[in-house]
Amino acid sequence: MPISQKLKGLIKCAWEDGAPCLVATQGPNGPNISPKGSMVVFDDEHLAYWERSKKQALDNLGHDKRVCVIYANFKAQRDGVLESGFLRFYGRAELHQDGPIHDAIFNKKAIPGPGENVDFFAGNAAMTITQISRASLLPKDKPFSWDLVPLPKGPAGDYALIGQAGIGVMQSGKNAKTAAEFVAYMTNPENSAKLSQFFPSARKSLLNAEVLKKTNPLLSQEQIDKVVIAGIATGKVIPGHTGFAQIQQTVRSGLDAVWRPDADVPGTLQTICGQIGPLLKR
Repeated sequence: MPISQKLKGLIKCAWEDGAPCLVATQGPNGPNISPKGSMVVFDDEHLAYWERSKKQALDNLGHDKRVCVIYANFKAQRDGVLESGFLRFYGRAELHQDGPIHDAIFNKKAIPGPGENVDFFAGNAAMTITQISRASLLPKDKPFSWDLVPLPKGPAGDYALIGQAGIGVMQSGKNAKTAAEFVAYMTNPENSAKLSQFFPSARKSLLNAEVLKKTNPLLSQEQIDKVVIAGIATGKVIPGHTGFAQIQQTVRSGLDAVWRPDADVPGTLQTICGQIGPLLKR
């Protein structure tokens, strides 16, 4: 049975989601179960991982190719992403210690190894969507050309995604009055100016390139004005969706289909919109 787009996305992010896959093998010295953080979906019918430790699991597979991959994510089950939070994949392993696939990963570097993350800030990825403060990670000793640009214009016009955080007080709390006084202190003009060095403020007096450039010296005034300030000044605050985890996973797994030479990008996006439409209405 083909591996669904939903499962592809879940397994791809298993390590960062705190749900790494487990590989169960059998050998002369008995069974072995070990976590494999590099596990990915190789194609519609196969899983793959990069054997780094080269210990018991690899030795067992040299004697017995039967394998079981276990994926457990009970949070995904609670969030309604999976019907069952415990999945098993049975099959026979194929070892690639040489040959075209091994050569493409380890010698030609044509494709990343299973579970290997490429990093924009190391110069080995074409683009990234990240926080403005991460510009400080750009290399200074061996710099490369880069730019900060807004998201592309879509059918509805310009669009920006700005992350916002706030501080509030629970009225039913034991020390609501004291907490409110503390929030007032944190957000007074003096302290707001200090916070704005790290978190761009929506206050007009602080939303300017001069303030933001203090902690982001690598960014030009034009970049800050065009991307950060314009996005905050004209953006709308929308509350997060209660079903965000399920919506995110649906989009994330669906986008895997565009990373192919013959990808039908419009068709894929239309399919994803059809999938998340009912979720957004809940």
